[in-house]
Amino acid sequence: MNKSRILVMCSIVLAMLIASIDTTIMNTTMPIIAEELGGTELYAWSFAAYMIASTILSPIAGRLSDLFGRKKLFAFGIIVFLIGSLLCGIAATMPQLVIFRALQGMGAGFMMPFPAIIAGDLFSIEKRGKIQALFTGMWALSAVLAPTLGSLFVEFLSWRWIFYINLLNFRTKKISANR
Repeated sequence: MNKSRILVMCSIVLAMLIASIDTTIMNTTMPIIAEELGGTELYAWSFAAYMIASTILSPIAGRLSDLFGRKKLFAFGIIVFLIGSLLCGIAATMPQLVIFRALQGMGAGFMMPFPAIIAGDLFSIEKRGKIQALFTGMWALSAVLAPTLGSLFVEFLSWRWIFYINLLNFRTKKISANR
């Protein structure tokens, strides 16, 4: 495998890991967030807003990438995701958090289909199974890391860091999804 393919794979796998962690990290932190923001009746909406937005937009993003290019839409998804993360981190009320989580979910919806799409563009059918196993491994890793990270952030920093960490993760990465 050449160096550019490795860089592309690292970029999309890390983006997938970040989005999958964000899907599960709320499990351990949401009770504290809802208590602090004073909106326990909207507790479930912070999860639902993210998941509904990402689920609806994933197939749309896949189709749009056929029309406008993968790199542009993947980069757009990352930007929307990061803006949503920043806004979630500064949310002052539960309704704000729900709206910002929906925005973050929209970004995730534009990010999530691209690992499989780009792998399909880069690798032969024979190698795609191994690549898909790598993507599945990222979801497994996030299932273990996210609750632990969420607990550590709440205990030692602030729940807001579950969102700010996304900004730090992407700060120095160069997205090169389609050379």
